[in-house]
Amino acid sequence: MAARSRCRAAPGTARGSCCGCRAPRAAPRIPRRSRRIPAMSAVPRLLVVEDDAPHAEALQAVLEGEGYEVELADSTDAALDRLRARPFDVVLTDLVLGGRDGLELLREARRMLPDLSIFLITGHASVETAVSAMREGAVDYLTKPVHPAELRTRVGRELEKRALAADNQALRAELDSRFGLEGLVGNAPAIRRVYDMVRQAGPTDATVMLLGESGTGKELIARACHRLSPRAKRRFVAINCAALSDTLIESELFGHVKGAFTGAHAAKEGKFRYAHGGTLFLDEIGDMPLSTQAKLLRVLEEGRVTPVGADDAEEVDVRIVAATNLDLMQRVQEGRFRQDLYYRLAVVAIELPPLRERLEDLPLLADAFRRDFAEKHGKQVDTVAEVVIERFRQHSWPGNVRELRNAIETMVVLDRNGELGLEDLPPGLRGEQLGQGRAQAPGGAVVAPAPAAMPAASPATPAPAAPSPAPTAPVESEARLPLAGHSLREVEAELIRQTLEACEGNRQRAAEKLGMGERTLYRKIKEYDL
Repeated sequence: MAARSRCRAAPGTARGSCCGCRAPRAAPRIPRRSRRIPAMSAVPRLLVVEDDAPHAEALQAVLEGEGYEVELADSTDAALDRLRARPFDVVLTDLVLGGRDGLELLREARRMLPDLSIFLITGHASVETAVSAMREGAVDYLTKPVHPAELRTRVGRELEKRALAADNQALRAELDSRFGLEGLVGNAPAIRRVYDMVRQAGPTDATVMLLGESGTGKELIARACHRLSPRAKRRFVAINCAALSDTLIESELFGHVKGAFTGAHAAKEGKFRYAHGGTLFLDEIGDMPLSTQAKLLRVLEEGRVTPVGADDAEEVDVRIVAATNLDLMQRVQEGRFRQDLYYRLAVVAIELPPLRERLEDLPLLADAFRRDFAEKHGKQVDTVAEVVIERFRQHSWPGNVRELRNAIETMVVLDRNGELGLEDLPPGLRGEQLGQGRAQAPGGAVVAPAPAAMPAASPATPAPAAPSPAPTAPVESEARLPLAGHSLREVEAELIRQTLEACEGNRQRAAEKLGMGERTLYRKIKEYDL
């Protein structure tokens, strides 16, 4: 019987971490921490490309000790042959190889497999080498001698990122194929409940009411309901009720005949007729005038619409999906929304959670938006740094998913190194202190907390007059609104007024700073008479 070879490593050193011995290794141990395995393979498969056999075997020993399947190649051509033969999750290649070098392998492999993760290993690290490798698509680079702990950490982190991307793609594919929820991303319990309701209500012809703050994705859910329905091959028509004046909304919805009013030089087909056989999405339904609400209720009850200025009604077959970010029952009590219309619309009511109630979805959402905007803008952006996700978790997201989407697009456009890092954050996120408390006002506006040092006024001591806010102070200044003793409506109105002053009346900029849509801001300006 042949004698068993013995490892020449020093006592206490992991086998294979300092020498290239071929001593029999124990069965791969259970990893020290739970790893998320990419969906593409049950066990991650790695390829090490190195023409120095002892060094290659040492790397192989360390990686196999983590439970990975590792293959070796000693040249660029041999590595490309293996990549053509079977899928790999990660490639680690030396920069200096006999014949064609590691950068050439990097280019060839990326052309063959654009999503392949490739590490470059070099004994002569330099800024130029790192920049060249990253530009060619390397996810990272390691310098010789490679420390086993650093190797484990870097490769493990990359595999976790790949697992996240694979989970995201699998979830999207599952939702698209099974439920028609294309474009929706998330796995939190709160959003899963929304998916369940959409699966139940979508295939029916029931009227659906979508409730939720601005930016939570109400139109995406409305489109999902349409795609799941028998009307999927007909039109999906959206109209924003808050964006139209009282005089125009009836013409837009019901149409008008020639000469019905000044300027009506030709007849116009309304959205109900245009959406005949399909789905009509009434966004911000809570802002619809009472006079139009009465006519809408009649259309829903009779299935007939009368254009403005016409005598005869026309039959329409339309499914209604409505949405609002308002408390409609409160508006019913205030006499600003018809109760009978509310119950006619809310046959199925689906409430969409704000982003702050599904923070576990931040990595999925950030990765999905990164991919979308990298493709849209032609940028090579491979990852979102974990420190950015941590910063995201500290933000209150008053603008919800729309705010996150805009932030990621900004970061992708400004990115320079292929990874979205803290330096790419928009000013509003970069300047916010971690853990800073915030209060949520109606409509998604964020109100900074009052200074803790300000005591509450007592009956015996008159409260000092609150200082007038400087009209030109920027929103990010240290000034705070005096909150105590005021209603949320008053606080929100004052916050909007100060923000408009700080933005010199620019409503688009003010809406961005407040984290709400422009149409919502217009409505609130009108509501608060600002």
